[in-house]
Amino acid sequence: MNIAVPYPAIFRARSLWCVVAIGALAGASADAMPPPQMPPVWDRPTVLGLIENIDKPQNASILKIGYFARRGKPTLATIDGFAMLKDVIDHEGTGSRRWFLLQQVAGFAAFRATDVPLEEGFRAYADLFDHASQAQDAGALYPLRSAVAEFVNAVLGRLHKIHLDEDARTGKLLLKAWTISAACQEGAPAGARPLPWAEAAKLAHVEAELRQGVDKALSDPAHPPSYGILKSGVVMYEAIDSARAAALLQRARPLLPRDDPLEVSWFYTALVDTLTPPAKSPPQQWVAAVGAQEERVAVTGRGRGLLASLYLRSHDAKALDKMLAALSSATADEEEIDDVADAIFRAPAVVASSVPLGASKTRATDAAATLLRTYLGMERKRSVEGELRARNLLAEMMIMRGDLGAAKAIIKGVDLSTAPTTPRAQEYRAALQRLATSIDGPRPAPPR
Repeated sequence: MNIAVPYPAIFRARSLWCVVAIGALAGASADAMPPPQMPPVWDRPTVLGLIENIDKPQNASILKIGYFARRGKPTLATIDGFAMLKDVIDHEGTGSRRWFLLQQVAGFAAFRATDVPLEEGFRAYADLFDHASQAQDAGALYPLRSAVAEFVNAVLGRLHKIHLDEDARTGKLLLKAWTISAACQEGAPAGARPLPWAEAAKLAHVEAELRQGVDKALSDPAHPPSYGILKSGVVMYEAIDSARAAALLQRARPLLPRDDPLEVSWFYTALVDTLTPPAKSPPQQWVAAVGAQEERVAVTGRGRGLLASLYLRSHDAKALDKMLAALSSATADEEEIDDVADAIFRAPAVVASSVPLGASKTRATDAAATLLRTYLGMERKRSVEGELRARNLLAEMMIMRGDLGAAKAIIKGVDLSTAPTTPRAQEYRAALQRLATSIDGPRPAPPR
């Protein structure tokens, strides 16, 4: 299959209609709304009312999730509902916001409802993608982007199951979808999860064509790639060429929107992943991953647990010592304290024992236990969740050492009779109760 990825004015005009997508997508995203209320019955008036009022908030989602994707048989067969949808589309002006919403629902419906011809799905997505450049003026960037995501998911889902992922139309539409998605990456909602382009392209047998499109977008001398284009390249290459993905992340680093915490988290997670060598690599091969994670901690204030693990792998006892000393203060973040202690405790024994700390050459696991004891013993503000987690970790450490008396004392240091209010705190309380039972043995059943 020799289909070149189209490289039309959509890239050159991305500043005109894609950069503004943040407001259209994040501000008007359905994710910011409460779950839609589904109608009690799916009859003709209900379905037609939703279709005719498609531009009202959540009506498109209600039709897709509640009607066309529902299990069981609704009162009005989905093929009849789809016929009404097509009739409304035929009377709607092409390129309007309502038209984009209706086409998005039509593409979704045809690939989800088993009684709707699949041909309708290919037709709906082709029409929608062909008019992508009109989305900004129509205020329809959110339904356009949603349609791209839904099509990619269909390639991985139903089309793959029925072997239509190998259909030439699938590959052609997938390449168009990537062109649109790459052009408006800046329009992604904060922290949006990248789409699995590499996996979809492999199923559709257009890997080479998609890589060609990625490379062309990344190397256009007239238009230096934006952060979004570079991110698209990372998503494409991370599964097949980690070195190339790491290089693209390095190019994206100066463009990273540092005021978006979710995007920052995605970036550094991807960067550290691409720089992390195989588990049994020698210490010097971990230095690059250590540097990336240190930068993440400096930028976000979070991530010391993973950094502690990387220090162990790189045999950097001095840096780990310094981190543990800083976390021993009364103002240190308690979640970071627990994360670091947990990371050291869960590290392979051969790794933890190979990094003696301080002048006394303390074992890393002993230093982690000391950190938790310091946190629990000092006068400082402690949340219920933080304290319960710390006691869980410390009690587990004592049990592993065979010091059951110390473990019991740690568990008894907190009142377990009152249930905490947060779900995570309740999990830690239940875990402590299980540890107590494992030490003392199950209580005898009360006499009948």
